Amino acid sequence: MITTLVFSHDDMPALLKDAYPNSTSENRERYAVHLLDTAWAYSINRPLRLSHWLAQLGHESGELKHSEEIASGRAYEWRKDLGHTKAGDGVKHKGYGPFQITGKYNQTKYFKYIGRPELINTPKVIATNPAMGADAAGWFWMYGASVNLNSLADKDNVTLITKLINGGYNGLADRKRLLSLCKKAVDRHGTLKVQTTLNALSARGSRWPSLRVDGAFGPQTASVVREMQAEYAIKPTGDVDIKTWTKIKELLA
Repeated sequence: MITTLVFSHDDMPALLKDAYPNSTSENRERYAVHLLDTAWAYSINRPLRLSHWLAQLGHESGELKHSEEIASGRAYEWRKDLGHTKAGDGVKHKGYGPFQITGKYNQTKYFKYIGRPELINTPKVIATNPAMGADAAGWFWMYGASVNLNSLADKDNVTLITKLINGGYNGLADRKRLLSLCKKAVDRHGTLKVQTTLNALSARGSRWPSLRVDGAFGPQTASVVREMQAEYAIKPTGDVDIKTWTKIKELLA
């Protein structure tokens, strides 16, 4: 089992291709680096957390197709709960970014968080700047709902996560579909990373045997991880936790 993120920027486009089969290579490249940076910045640092976050983000963005809400935003006019107190607020402050950060109230909170309160005058920047769009998605995940959604991801509770993001259960079936894809993609690409990295160390003279690189974290992979852990005085669980992965990267450097 892998319990920490092991991905580099270069790994993300292929992971996103499996997670979002309807996405384009252009959109995957546009967001790949920023999504990984954001995941680390907002403690989306475990495979299950990343899977849930990517699943919700994939639904909200149409698998990275939309960085701006398709609807005009007129339905949000005079919505005081969104901070809309004058004509035009609904249109101006409709959903932006891959997480569709919606409403003047939420957008104001985000821009204050990043120290750029003046951007509330041009909220569309969340849609046009992919780094900011990804960061806003991380901010909402940690701070925008009534609880830190990492805690619900740890419990694998897609239904409640959806309720807190959407206000209801719109698109729940699609969110579950994407969650299944994201779990498989995160697990497969994480395992491929671990296997290829351990094999690189084996080729340099490490004592453990080479692994079949198949993206499946089975008994052989766990056994080699335990050998590596025992050799470097790490508790030999066979799981790749942050301490184990840090040591593996150190050895490879």
